[in-house]
Amino acid sequence: MNPLYLFYEKKRVGAFTPDESLRLEFQYDETWIKWSEAFPLSLSLPLQKAVHLHPRPAIFLENLLPEEKIRRTIEQAYKLPKDSPYQFLKEFGEDIAGAFVISEHEEAVSQAGQLIEVPLQTIEDAIEDGQQLYQSMTATYGTKFSLAGAQDKFCIVYQDGKVHVATGSAPSTHIAKVNLDFRNSQTVFNEYFCMKLAEKVGLSVPEVVLIPKPALLIIKRFDRTAQGRTVKRIHQEDFCQAQGIASGQKYEDRGGPGITRNYELIRQHSTQPIKDLEAFLDWIAFNLIIGNNDSHSKNISLLYHEKNIRLAPFYDLLSTTVYERRFSPDFAFKIGSTTRYDAIRRSDIQILEKSIGVRDGKFLKNMARISETIAAHLADVRASLEEQAPMATIGSRIEHEVRQRLKHFRKHGHIIP
Repeated sequence: MNPLYLFYEKKRVGAFTPDESLRLEFQYDETWIKWSEAFPLSLSLPLQKAVHLHPRPAIFLENLLPEEKIRRTIEQAYKLPKDSPYQFLKEFGEDIAGAFVISEHEEAVSQAGQLIEVPLQTIEDAIEDGQQLYQSMTATYGTKFSLAGAQDKFCIVYQDGKVHVATGSAPSTHIAKVNLDFRNSQTVFNEYFCMKLAEKVGLSVPEVVLIPKPALLIIKRFDRTAQGRTVKRIHQEDFCQAQGIASGQKYEDRGGPGITRNYELIRQHSTQPIKDLEAFLDWIAFNLIIGNNDSHSKNISLLYHEKNIRLAPFYDLLSTTVYERRFSPDFAFKIGSTTRYDAIRRSDIQILEKSIGVRDGKFLKNMARISETIAAHLADVRASLEEQAPMATIGSRIEHEVRQRLKHFRKHGHIIP
């Protein structure tokens, strides 16, 4: 098999090469290493002349791929071998998360392409026909993107209130999400609610736009920046990629990193660790309060920009506990000795605080501050959602769920005073 080449703008960064056993190796180009502005593909693949051997190159690429049903549909439609990041990204590596483009060509290809408007009616028809939008967009418009995660979504350019797709290797500017495919899921409205609530709390989140019909959540990509009509890529990697962990281990109870390990990752690598560590603890507190049990280590990222490494804006915020048995009842991370919010005790908070090296009562203060702000804005965020989307019934369910969780935490004053 031939190598897959990695490019940043028009510079060749390195190559992924299958060995005799089809295991992937990665090596940086010497010209990239010598470039004064060079940065690593990943913290798990540092800049070096020596070859990075299997499995970390394959793990990094695998984390760029869609998961579960989405990946299987694409593999079948394009006759790709199952679970081959090499083959998947050979076909769909032109628009991926972060700053790089993956190509089978030895030289950088032009980013020139055209924007094609996608009528909302076309999207609505596809949804009503039960089509997977990820696969439908690639088949209909020839787009070549890869988005991680299990949810149906696709890359777009959102301009002047209209949805477009970009052909060629031109970068997208936004991600469009549709509802999860179970009855009355309203996950688009749910995520919009939680993202707006997070914004009120003071968490850094990307801009989101709600299109009520068809239900679409338009999310501005934080790994893209626009300079006029020119869009530039900014590098990012999620916490699994940064630590060389496969997506199947994104949850702590499946062998993935817990709060302590992720906290240490930020402490060691952020160029503003005090701010980012505080934001990370606020993110944990926020997810506990809204009932987001899917806040695993692929749903948090590092952003590389102008020689700085910072915690990226938070994304994929969803109250999963409103769906009861549809999602796990366990939080994505252990809080002390438990993953169940209603089993958290003061001793668990103390274990957490000790493990990350903060003073006693620090996380409690974050919980109290976040709780107070959430309680103050819940009703307004719900009203705003229902004004934009009168058909959204999920807002009242989220508000009820969050108030019940706040009530529980207050009842146990050792968690929220």
